[in-house]
Amino acid sequence: IITKQIDGMLLLGSRLPFDASIEEQRNLPPMVMANEFAPELELPTVHIDNLTAAFDAVNYLYEQGHKRIGCIAGPEEMPLCHYR
Repeated sequence: IITKQIDGMLLLGSRLPFDASIEEQRNLPPMVMANEFAPELELPTVHIDNLTAAFDAVNYLYEQGHKRIGCIAGPEEMPLCHYR
């Protein structure tokens, strides 16, 4: 990655998948974070309205006749999981 053999990266998580100091992060190819929010990384983000998406998904299941609907949201420390 550091050797610039790629033009950009799409980060699908709230953490870098490798250790990099702040200085090293400045030398990385451009990155965009998708579906997560990590202000400490100072990256542009692309995301969906998770609250509405979760509501729509549950509503769809309910309309299909399902009444006992559960949710496995993920780790509590991930802000995205709170919306789901």
